[in-house]
Amino acid sequence: MGQTSDSTGKSYEQLPQRGEQYTAGTTLARMVDGLAFRYYWATEALTEQNYVFRAGDDLRSIEELMQHIYDLSEVVLATAQKEIVNRSEKPKAMLSIEEKRVVTLNRLEASADLFAQQSDFSGYPIRFSSEKGSSEFNFWHLINGPVSDAIWHTGQIVMLRRAAGNPIPPGVNVFLGTHSK
Repeated sequence: MGQTSDSTGKSYEQLPQRGEQYTAGTTLARMVDGLAFRYYWATEALTEQNYVFRAGDDLRSIEELMQHIYDLSEVVLATAQKEIVNRSEKPKAMLSIEEKRVVTLNRLEASADLFAQQSDFSGYPIRFSSEKGSSEFNFWHLINGPVSDAIWHTGQIVMLRRAAGNPIPPGVNVFLGTHSK
């Protein structure tokens, strides 16, 4: 079972335990937990200078990557809740980057907890709607799309913050899902 969110995003300081039952649901939950653990540490203790850092003029900054992962986490949670992602032009909530970080982590935790309870994902399509119409993709696309993309971009944040002179804190062990201070 996932840890209860404390609405500060700290639930992924350590990788939560999911028990010894290996099902489709607990496996997917572990993938999402692994993403959230990596994202937690990739974005922990960033500075204002880190947020705007980019490796080149035509490349995303750390803040832009965090925004993209925030958007991807919306798709993951909507799919876990069997909801439609509305991509219509609407005003975005004005959240600080730190607030978006917490929302991202909380969405990932809620998604992992929902996925862990499932054994069959055939009834979990990714669904989008916008002014242009609607689209639906089977569940496989969640894994190779938003989940894998978010893992990819989290790695980019790790690399960029290292290049900016602020590597992830020492003691983070992604293999064990632990952090020793």
